[in-house]
Amino acid sequence: MQLNDCINIETKDCSLMQIPSEHLEAIKSFNTNAVAFNCFNFKTIPYTEESTSLLEYDYKNNSWWSSRYIGEANFKYNAQEYKLTIQPRFGELFLFRMFEEIFSIRLTHSTNKITKYNDIQFLIRKVISFIWVQLLANANKHGVPKKNVTRSYQGSKIKGKIDITKTIQSLTKRNLISSSYKEKAVDATISSIILRAYKILKTDYGLDSINLPDNAQDALNDLFAEMKDVNNVNNHQYRNIVYKDIYVSFKPLVDFSWDIIQRKNILNQEKSNKQNKGFSFFIDMAEVWELYLKSLLKRKLQPEGWKQVDVKHFVYNDKFYGRSIIPDIVLLKASQSVVLDAKYKRMYFFGKELDRTDFFQIHTYSGYYSINSNLIAAGLLYPITSKSDSIKLLSHHSKGLFGETASSTNFIVDGIDISFLNEDSISHDEKIVLMKEKETQFIDRLALTLKGTIN
Repeated sequence: MQLNDCINIETKDCSLMQIPSEHLEAIKSFNTNAVAFNCFNFKTIPYTEESTSLLEYDYKNNSWWSSRYIGEANFKYNAQEYKLTIQPRFGELFLFRMFEEIFSIRLTHSTNKITKYNDIQFLIRKVISFIWVQLLANANKHGVPKKNVTRSYQGSKIKGKIDITKTIQSLTKRNLISSSYKEKAVDATISSIILRAYKILKTDYGLDSINLPDNAQDALNDLFAEMKDVNNVNNHQYRNIVYKDIYVSFKPLVDFSWDIIQRKNILNQEKSNKQNKGFSFFIDMAEVWELYLKSLLKRKLQPEGWKQVDVKHFVYNDKFYGRSIIPDIVLLKASQSVVLDAKYKRMYFFGKELDRTDFFQIHTYSGYYSINSNLIAAGLLYPITSKSDSIKLLSHHSKGLFGETASSTNFIVDGIDISFLNEDSISHDEKIVLMKEKETQFIDRLALTLKGTIN
């Protein structure tokens, strides 16, 4: 079948899909077979709060909606080739800015080249390559991870400690002394994970087109020089990696590399499954949004004494209705706490726009932290799509939980104003500057609330 015979279905994340009736069964079949493992996770614990379906059917209105994932997949239904493309609804600039913040990288200089391609899968893979390269460069501060290993030696001289048993056995045959000694060698498990990910990125992610920073290239040279063979690493070995303090900067790189390897293994399995053949992985934008906010808050509020923690609390442990609660963002400072939930949803500040489930969920978290600490603030954080200044946004901060003045807990509905991203009159470079200004304004508003100085 020729390329022009392929039927293209394009949409944006979290959007109503316009699908001709003759292709509805194909979409239904695709969504049934597209499962969560096709999603590339940037978090150790994947975002699991809501449905993991790539597409969702609205029974009430008899319509299909894309969910929070972006990506591209080729699939076949009744011998017909299809390509489904889901683009980020807030644009590539916002997507790249979030990645920049999360991974402390700079993609803006390459953005113009990247956006010439319409293939969202190409864009995603290229971004992942940039992230991996930067993580490698950042990690290589004191050389590649090494550890002491014991070597055996046989000869007329002694290296290290003599091995009595082996020496006696050897002397009867070859008249050689057996000894053992310790030396520094690269950590085989860590090195194998990094090098295997590197090879995958070269073949599948376009890493060859990226100029490697000196730190990254030096690390690869050292690893290849000492690792003659790249070993297969199992999950048990990966989970039991111990990082010395001097090499702890390699952990984000190794975790990211491990996820790349697992994605490759899954895609290889899919190739043998005719039903799933052609699937590509997707990125969960709700996960990216959460990580982006956490990075901003950590960078800006940590100097003020606030510590960000990842938590999972169990309630009613001894009851059949026991549950776990996992707030997105928790900040602690002495006995004080702040609990926030990141919501990757449009926010225009209409009366019924704030989802009922989201509203009660954050108040559940608030109740828990009010009992166990001095809860200073709680709230929901959105990409704000209605043009708003800080005065207007501060008006959505309540000085008391449930609107009660007796409460010392502030409740906020806030986020980062990205309404300007769709304005054609603003240049690409101006939008980047504005993006950072809006981030600073958001942090400043939150800081005012934490200090109890809002009007």
